[in-house]
Amino acid sequence: MCVCVCLCVYVYVYVCMCMCVCVKKIEDIGRMAALSQEEILQSTRTVLQGLEALKDEHESIKGTLVSSIQGLHADESALIEEKTHIVDKNLEMLRLGIEEAQVRI
Repeated sequence: MCVCVCLCVYVYVYVCMCMCVCVKKIEDIGRMAALSQEEILQSTRTVLQGLEALKDEHESIKGTLVSSIQGLHADESALIEEKTHIVDKNLEMLRLGIEEAQVRI
């Protein structure tokens, strides 16, 4: 029995939905076990390309935010700085993901 089924036992609709989700995950695990090394490497390369594209996009967004901060009032610049901080955190996670994918390849 799935954990989400135990949590949703009082609402019948959610129980059915949770059981379907758990079965799907088990099927995915079985399918993943059947992948060859080459398929895993190809999937990792595809993920790596996606992560690099996201990193480039985030760097572009950060550049736009940093250039727009000049000439703003303090309260407006605080909002831009907060957004820049969020983008920086995302960039850090993306770089970590890229490094991990490169290690696997």
